[in-house]
Amino acid sequence: MALEADGGVSKIGLPGRAIGVFEDPNLIEKVTRLSAGDSLVLYTDGGVEARSPDGSFFGEERLASLLRSSIGLDAQTLADRVESSVLDLQENDPRDDIAVLVLRMPE
Repeated sequence: MALEADGGVSKIGLPGRAIGVFEDPNLIEKVTRLSAGDSLVLYTDGGVEARSPDGSFFGEERLASLLRSSIGLDAQTLADRVESSVLDLQENDPRDDIAVLVLRMPE
């Protein structure tokens, strides 16, 4: 997902397959232009598919909402906030890997 400096959030590309696990991960190329203050947030399915004890998913909409409320945060703080929110939903008992990579354009 991309978080724009003004708070806009957009999904970029399509979900992929794990690199190194499948012989043909079926990768596609996607060109995106980031402006000053924008962030690119990459994540594994262990984040958006995380479930609370009552069974509700973290989901992409919750992630987008979290990103909208995180305007101006540096890359490390934003990644930590996403990870912390996913773990909180699961009551700190993750059932899958959670990886978050944030690239932020300087202002």
